[in-house]
Amino acid sequence: MPHLDRQALLWSIEHIIAHGDTDIFPYPFEFEFLREKKEEIADALAAENTATFRPLSSLDSLVPKSRHGFRVAHQLYPTDAIFLLAATFSIAPQIEAARGGEDRPGFSYRFEPGEEFAMFAPNCRFGSWLQSQYDHTMFAEGQYTHVIEADISDFYQRIYHHRLDNSLLETVGDTTETRLIRSFLRDIRARQSFGIPVGGNATRLLAELSLVDIDRALLGEGYEFTRYVDDFRIFIKPDQDPYNALAFLADNLWSSEGLSLSTAKTRVMPFEQYREQLELSSGEDASQAEASAAERLLYALYDAEEGDQPPEEVVNLDLVAEIHIEIEKEFWDLGKIRVLLRCMKLTRDANAANFLRENYSILMPFAKELVLLMEEASGLIETKESGLGFLFGMRCATIPHAYRDHI
Repeated sequence: MPHLDRQALLWSIEHIIAHGDTDIFPYPFEFEFLREKKEEIADALAAENTATFRPLSSLDSLVPKSRHGFRVAHQLYPTDAIFLLAATFSIAPQIEAARGGEDRPGFSYRFEPGEEFAMFAPNCRFGSWLQSQYDHTMFAEGQYTHVIEADISDFYQRIYHHRLDNSLLETVGDTTETRLIRSFLRDIRARQSFGIPVGGNATRLLAELSLVDIDRALLGEGYEFTRYVDDFRIFIKPDQDPYNALAFLADNLWSSEGLSLSTAKTRVMPFEQYREQLELSSGEDASQAEASAAERLLYALYDAEEGDQPPEEVVNLDLVAEIHIEIEKEFWDLGKIRVLLRCMKLTRDANAANFLRENYSILMPFAKELVLLMEEASGLIETKESGLGFLFGMRCATIPHAYRDHI
């Protein structure tokens, strides 16, 4: 009978305990059981016949992609999340090799297991991507005429299973792990032929694999570009036409992968304009960056792992005021709001309890950050009258129904 490697399963359990199963949903209460019984769980899962294994239904929920837009996110049952992560972790070195070397255009989620069971290299986050572009363009005067910004529409939801299957077989072969991943995705998507779960690290690596052929096509055509997941930046040289480059990308995405570009997030801009934009977002232009401490904070911490100490930038920052400014805007910067909520937890802000009580319904889209902040705020509250009972009620209300019914 085919089985997954026990060490890969144990690593997956440790990873999920340390880093969570998604970056969207609150942690399921089963995580405490995983922490206490990880060796026994690894033994039981290693004995599972992968040929007959079938995942349970995932918890599917609409989550905000912007203040007025949504996408579907998925939370797998904890043992299913362990299985998928262990299978992907086992073949990750082959996937990483297929993506190319250090100079490859796919910047995001470089597989590099590290301390505390981290899965990805620490310098391949969104903020690092912005900084790498700034460093690249700083002395590129006259090398480029335009820059294309392009984003794939509903990327995770539209990944075609057949193409991903082919990529897995070509990269890894017909192994126990690839067979499990392929059947897992079909089952979890109710036998649909497209779409992979959003929010977990296993599918992040699979999504990167699904774009390897697009990367190769652009490089083969002579285009210089960089990519963060489904977000492309193509640097157009003087002898190249930006419209032709954009058409080439759109045609290859559609004909090869069944994907299309988002019209709202795709544009062509002069190179100098793009470089000025990078100067602001990277924080290199001090006079502009000082206009908003939160702006600098966003690009310093965007998508970063949580630490034990608050960054220097937030020690004297009025986090409550900054979050109020953000949530009152017509269009939310979701990344910035998440960072500010995370920093409120790190700084153990004494105003957190009142802030949560007054803005709970508005901030529900940030469920994971809210629950973590509630746990921290509860430790700062001395009496029930000051809000402890309210916070406990909020925390229970925020736990997904699929798990709360079992408490």
